[in-house]
Amino acid sequence: MPEWIEELDEARDGRFPGVVLVFNTQDRVFVENEQPIRLSLDYFLALHLTRSGFSVARVSAGTGLQPMIPPKDLMPDRDVPSPFPTVSAGTEISSVIHSLSQLFLTARSPLALIVDFAENLVPPSSGAGVSSPAREMILEMLVTLARDERVRSRGHLLVLISNDVSVHPLLGQSGRFRVISIDLPDTRSRDGFARDLARDLVAAGDEPASILESDLDFEEFARITGGLRLIDLESLLCTASTRGKPVSRSRVRDAKGRSIRSLSNGLIQVQDPRGGFSEVAGAFHAKTYFRRLKSLWTRGAGNVPQGILLSGVPGCGKSHLVQALAHELETPLLVMRGIRESLVGASERNLDRALWVTENLSPCILWTDEIDQAIGRRSSMPSGDSGTSERMTARMFEFFGSMAHRGRIIWVATTNRPDLLDPALLDRFQVVIPFVHPGPREREELLPCLARQLGRELAEDVDCREVASRPKLEGLTARSIQEILAAAASRGHREDEGTGARIDRESLDQAVADYMPMHDRSHHELMALEAIRATSFASLLPWTQGTGNPVDSWPPYLDSVVNRETGRPDPEAISRRIRELRQHLGQP
Repeated sequence: MPEWIEELDEARDGRFPGVVLVFNTQDRVFVENEQPIRLSLDYFLALHLTRSGFSVARVSAGTGLQPMIPPKDLMPDRDVPSPFPTVSAGTEISSVIHSLSQLFLTARSPLALIVDFAENLVPPSSGAGVSSPAREMILEMLVTLARDERVRSRGHLLVLISNDVSVHPLLGQSGRFRVISIDLPDTRSRDGFARDLARDLVAAGDEPASILESDLDFEEFARITGGLRLIDLESLLCTASTRGKPVSRSRVRDAKGRSIRSLSNGLIQVQDPRGGFSEVAGAFHAKTYFRRLKSLWTRGAGNVPQGILLSGVPGCGKSHLVQALAHELETPLLVMRGIRESLVGASERNLDRALWVTENLSPCILWTDEIDQAIGRRSSMPSGDSGTSERMTARMFEFFGSMAHRGRIIWVATTNRPDLLDPALLDRFQVVIPFVHPGPREREELLPCLARQLGRELAEDVDCREVASRPKLEGLTARSIQEILAAAASRGHREDEGTGARIDRESLDQAVADYMPMHDRSHHELMALEAIRATSFASLLPWTQGTGNPVDSWPPYLDSVVNRETGRPDPEAISRRIRELRQHLGQP
């Protein structure tokens, strides 16, 4: 049986007269036995309760009140008339529930009422669901009915199905309703459901595997469909059967993106990284660390960090590295967006839904880009948003501090300004990796890599070491260097050579001379120094990896704040230089 059904039976055994089902309530339910069952949640629930001796009815504003009697093939021994009347759609739901109250108080055999789309009938007290006298009446009647000892002693049951993350808080506070979260199906459920459905779809004598591409068996299909609902699997397999086009990995990937956007109400987006560490130019220190992390992750080690912060200068590959990490770990890369809303309570509900989706998709990486703007710093003064910021921050601290998520969810954040983060938030990241401007040695290694990312090669007359040592390239980011290469490729293009012509020295010289950096060097230096000051381990400093003289791996502005012999930053020198830069930039 599904876990949520066991929780519902446990609530019944505990004499709860009501339960509220939330989250994945629109999915199918699959039970694998001698006669496999694939039903929508409300019909499966009605079947389970009927087999437990209940008479069941379903009520909603769109359908009215309908008795739910399982078909003969599923319950051949059940032939008891329903005590529930049939009420057509359009009838005021408050009137329907009021008339049912008397039936619940007088019936001797157990009754179960399924209230569908409960988020519309008893919405949260604030936010998107605006209360009304009719809704307040329905809420009061449901709570009053659940409080009545006659309902409880006779074992009657009220089941509210919500397609949102919550309904009115009074239901939970009443002590009469137990809230049960329905999660996404696990690998075993997806495997069994897909095999059973495939047997029904294929023609007699055909093998079920014909619905999947030749390199994809059902075991692998169940693994890669993590994050999909059973209704999503049903759509994939039925489409493949109807069109005669077996399901491919790319179709699974596209379906997963659509499903997760739908489940999260657009709050979570799934990115599909196409390349690993080999596709990232530079950032050798970060790639070295992430390769060690990959080994720990693959072995299931318990010391995988729960939070990793990439901080420092923009344009140095932080975003590309996050995507490459997800590709290397073979995990979904989830991006949280648009959590905040102006309506009171809506932001917290959005966050709860986003975190629920994240938990259901684990193992995964949750990426928060520009976290200094997304979360920022708490204030000792009232936030001006009725405490929403404080509650959301506390909720994220609780979620990412849970040991249950270690080794299953990695929270990766990127920022240009770690100094703008709340100290308590910064403390949640066990690993902080700095990004500064590439030094001469790294620029030398970056040049051919960045050219290949543009689909070009450097001509034989280009001396990478000589180009990398030019003063004009000092203080430039990897992104700026790639812009120079792109300009050089454009200059060197000739119609007879095609778009893949090599980048020659003359074109590169012209592009370097022509380039005008747009950024403020003092501002970039400040970001780099703040990133170094926030670094969690000396081995994560950019100049600690590779071979050669470490001084060749850092930009000149680090000469006065990093010990040339040990490669260790001088905290007092960094703080002093940061104060000078802030004063120069007019920052507090």
